[in-house]
Amino acid sequence: MNLVLENPVHNPYMGITKARVRTNQEFIDFLVSLTKKVLASINTSELIKEGIITDSNSYKFELLKATHEANQNELLGKYNKDESQYATIVHQWLKNEKAFFLEIEPLIGKVPQLPKSKGGAARGKKDIPWIELFKGNKDRLGRFFALLKQPALSAMDEQNNWIYNERKGSIVACFAALEDLHFIKTISKASLHRIVSERINFKGSEKLFRLHYNQDDYDHFYKIFEANLS
Repeated sequence: MNLVLENPVHNPYMGITKARVRTNQEFIDFLVSLTKKVLASINTSELIKEGIITDSNSYKFELLKATHEANQNELLGKYNKDESQYATIVHQWLKNEKAFFLEIEPLIGKVPQLPKSKGGAARGKKDIPWIELFKGNKDRLGRFFALLKQPALSAMDEQNNWIYNERKGSIVACFAALEDLHFIKTISKASLHRIVSERINFKGSEKLFRLHYNQDDYDHFYKIFEANLS
């Protein structure tokens, strides 16, 4: 529903949620933005370095399958004129990705993997501290943690357990909103997972930070952070 509705406001006393319906152009713009954000989160060279992609045939199969599905959807007319904007983005991304992968395929298995320490970070390479994650803004860092425990969010309890809702990905939405507001540095998903887990107790491995999140969670965090951390 968050694809067609914008800025939902819930009235807990009446049990009613009101929201504005996106116009057709706003809907298309939202899909284009979402498509770009999802594709931008895929960093093939980083996935190879971290040992996530180890089977070149398997990855090539996934690229070919995705290309075939995109071509079939276009052939069968599943996209209208406006929707073709994000379909074009997907097509071009797949084309670039296949060309890039063909060049780096011979290197798979030869790229040196940095050994991991017990704490999960690569040996000889330390994760940045929280204050550096927040670009040295000590005040914003303090207000962020205080805000997580306030009724406006109720995202973390006094023992630093993540309690926002039952969706594990809500913590990912939280930090995605911080990043899009330029309140924190853009770092690898693996590093972000380790840094966050130092001070916040939540369920989910490093893979959690590579998955997509619920847009409603993201919108809520974005609105609260924009109003209180700027």
